[in-house]
Amino acid sequence: MVITGRRSSTVTATAAHLGPTVAPAVLDLASLESIRDLTSLVSQELGAVDGLVIAAGVSKAQLARAVAPQDFDEQVAVNYRGPFFLVQAMIPLFSPAAAIVLVGSAIDTVGTRGQAVYASTKAAVESLTMSLAAELTETGVRVNCVAPGPTDTGFFGKLGLPAKDAAATVEYLTGDVPARRLARPTEIASAVKFLASSESSYINGARIPVDAGWRRLY
Repeated sequence: MVITGRRSSTVTATAAHLGPTVAPAVLDLASLESIRDLTSLVSQELGAVDGLVIAAGVSKAQLARAVAPQDFDEQVAVNYRGPFFLVQAMIPLFSPAAAIVLVGSAIDTVGTRGQAVYASTKAAVESLTMSLAAELTETGVRVNCVAPGPTDTGFFGKLGLPAKDAAATVEYLTGDVPARRLARPTEIASAVKFLASSESSYINGARIPVDAGWRRLY
C-alpha cells in the first residue's frame, strides 16, 4: 500500500505508524508533475492498482466578492483538477474489479456563505464520480464518492479564519448536526473502506453521505 501527502515528514511518520507494508510518497495534487511521479512510482513498486482513494482538499473561507483568482485556482487545482488527472494517469494500472473512492463533501448540496468555490469544486467531484463510473464500468472498475459532513479534524483551523471564528464555526456546526457532534475521522474512514472493498461490489457511481443527516433531519 502507498499513502501520500504533501509534506514528506507527515506522510513518512504516518506510514511508519501504520507498519512496514505501507510506503510513503509525497504528492501535490495541484502539480501534474507530482501526479506523474507518483504514477511512475506506483507502476514500478506495485504494478497493478486495486484501489485508489483521493481525499485531499483545500478550502478558504471567503465571500465570493473577495475571492482572488489565485485562491480560486488553488482550490480547483487540489479539489477537482488534481483528482481528475490522478485518476486519468492511473487508468492503465487499475486491475479488474478495482475501486476508486473520491472524497467529496456534504457541503456540495448546501448553500454556505464563504464557501462558494470549495462547495462548487466538491459538487464537481460528485459529477465526476458518475462520469468516471460510466466510462470505467466496462473495465470492471467502480467509482464512488463519500460525502462527509462536518468532521473533527484540523480542517477548520485551515480556513484562514481567526482562531475565535474557527472555534465559533465548530460550535455552530456541532449544534447544527442532528447528532450534536462532529463526525469522527474513523467514521468517514469506515465508509471509504467499505466502498473500496468487494463488499460494495454492486455499488457504482454513488454518492454516500456520511453526515448524520445534516440539513436533511430536523
